[in-house]
Amino acid sequence: MRQHVINSLTHLNPLRLGRSTPISDRLVVRPVDSRPGCAETGAALLNGAQGLEPEYWHRCLWLRDMRACSDDDARQSARQMILHWIEQHGREDRFAWRADFIGARLTQWLSHHDFFTGSDESDFDEKFFASVDEHIRHLDKIIPGGLYGIPVLEALQGLIYAGLTLEGWENIIPRALAMFSDEINRQILPDGLHISRSPGQLQQALQILMDCRTLMALAGYPQPLILQRAAERMGLGLRLFRMPDRALGTLQGTAEGNPDIIEALLAQAAPATKTIESLKQSGFERVSRGRSVLLIDRGDAPPKPYLGHAAPLSFEFFCGKHRLFVSCGTHTASADWQEILRASAAHNMVVVDNRSAHPHKIVLERQDNARHTVLEGHHDGYSSLKNLIVQRQLVLSADGNRLQGQELLSSARKPSQAVPLAVRFHLHPRVIASIIRSGAAALLRLPDGSGWRFTPQSSQDLSLQIEESIYLGDGKTPRKTQQLVIHSALEEKDAHILWSLTREGLSDTPAKRVQTRQTLL
Repeated sequence: MRQHVINSLTHLNPLRLGRSTPISDRLVVRPVDSRPGCAETGAALLNGAQGLEPEYWHRCLWLRDMRACSDDDARQSARQMILHWIEQHGREDRFAWRADFIGARLTQWLSHHDFFTGSDESDFDEKFFASVDEHIRHLDKIIPGGLYGIPVLEALQGLIYAGLTLEGWENIIPRALAMFSDEINRQILPDGLHISRSPGQLQQALQILMDCRTLMALAGYPQPLILQRAAERMGLGLRLFRMPDRALGTLQGTAEGNPDIIEALLAQAAPATKTIESLKQSGFERVSRGRSVLLIDRGDAPPKPYLGHAAPLSFEFFCGKHRLFVSCGTHTASADWQEILRASAAHNMVVVDNRSAHPHKIVLERQDNARHTVLEGHHDGYSSLKNLIVQRQLVLSADGNRLQGQELLSSARKPSQAVPLAVRFHLHPRVIASIIRSGAAALLRLPDGSGWRFTPQSSQDLSLQIEESIYLGDGKTPRKTQQLVIHSALEEKDAHILWSLTREGLSDTPAKRVQTRQTLL
């Protein structure tokens, strides 16, 4: 069976590492990998699964899945796979020796050493620790290796793990921690969100930080105060995006994630903390009323080279533990899917002329009172079309049973021909939608049997349709779903579209504009 594993590993470079006398020959501290593996994936590897993803292979993430099998065959196979990697990937293989891959490999190797090593494995240990030492020397030389963002943190995590766990490498700890602290300070904004504006990348950064802090505590190494304070900020920021089902909202390239892992991470970073509702600098607002939660993204573009989603003033809506309106998600491995899902059409927002919005200026204001919460903003993401400005107002009632929206589009002059408008509302795959009242409204049925009525209105022609959509909430598997789409057109200088979402059983009050303390336009 183990030979199947070796035979299945393709795309490998037949270059061998040079032999060297290992400096490190034992672990003085034994780190523990906190993330669960998948026993099913591990079993598939044991049975000769083909076509491993390069990143999965070179980061050695498969060690988690092999460990989940919990048997001696998996342990021996894992050891042979490590030796196979060492023998086939010399430093001439630049892709395999990228800084973040080296860091991830070191982290996985050191965290799983007790799993894959045996009681009498002197030959394996000699080769293994010789490679570990070469990894450390090369990583210390090249870091950051032209990388930015999470990959830099992964690379530094490997150095920190090496310094804290391996005899003979203690001298790299101060420099590695100093670089790590600087990088955390560079990547984490004052309100706790990651500079990419992605809650998913915030979770990754916080997980790396907490893993390093846990190992420092285990090794008895003093923790820099800057890392303690950063962890608290990041925990508060991440908690804003955790929805009632305990998973994350899927905006800005974020997958839902594993609720248990998220819960454990928040318990470490920000225990017993009340959920905040505003990240002013990052531009996110969360409104909790009754059993409903509304999450809106101001939609600022992150600084280059980070890639944000074209989603100014887009939102997600939850009823209890059920997701109703969702962003389409992301794909953690496919660049093609990522590009598709960054488009405005993959979000709950106004899309003009089938284009994505790329604003230079976005404003978002919030007003709370006893009757409702009002979120109102505007952006110039379609300014190339007659200096068009798009304004959105969302009003969530105090009991959470009614959400009203208004889309206002204003241009400098009348277009020479009608410009198509589409207001998109992507539904979670478990929501069942049907058109009612001869196309005047839609009924949305949630998994618990409760219903919501969606009703659009306008002084101009519009149509409400149910169209196909896609959802990648798990970050890898496209699921078919549906979307509600209000189709209209900009034929004059201005266009007004109103809509309401009302819990079934309540009167269907027509949507109307709520007067606010200030005019945004």
